[in-house]
Amino acid sequence: MKTLYVGFKKFSHHPINPSEQILSLLKEKGKDTLLLDVLYEKDALALLKKAKGYDAIIILALSPFAKEPVLERYAYNERDSVQADNAGIIKTKEKIEAKGPASRTTELEVSSLSQSLIREGEEAAIGLDPGRFVGNECYYRCLKDHPHTLLIHVPLNEDHPIKETLTVALLAEDYIAGR
Repeated sequence: MKTLYVGFKKFSHHPINPSEQILSLLKEKGKDTLLLDVLYEKDALALLKKAKGYDAIIILALSPFAKEPVLERYAYNERDSVQADNAGIIKTKEKIEAKGPASRTTELEVSSLSQSLIREGEEAAIGLDPGRFVGNECYYRCLKDHPHTLLIHVPLNEDHPIKETLTVALLAEDYIAGR
């Protein structure tokens, strides 16, 4: 099974983005990675172009509100954040796809993945709301043609050790691959 890991550059007032740091560690382990720039639409289009040929996609996106990794089940057809992307663009109450469904769901069993993580001594919450920022847009667009995509919201480093979040990402890949 061929897996692509996706992360994002720093944005807003966050001096670092832990997803970028995790991507760097994954790259050192020989994993395929894609670093995106926190830009509406452009990031999703770059991801869709790169995603061809991959069996699974794991998107790692910063959530400064998370205290542990969060496995997101849904993606919503909406851009709605007071947060500006790295081009300074703010999108509110706007659909991602004019005729797309209100939401898309990963085909991955996030509850089973969560239980698998617990058996390995790791924890991750199950999320029902991926926000309405760039990570959600990438997830929503990717799920259309790649149902084995998972968005993991990554906490700030001071809230959860980066090595443990890395372990969650690697265990998620193992789970998806049936290992």
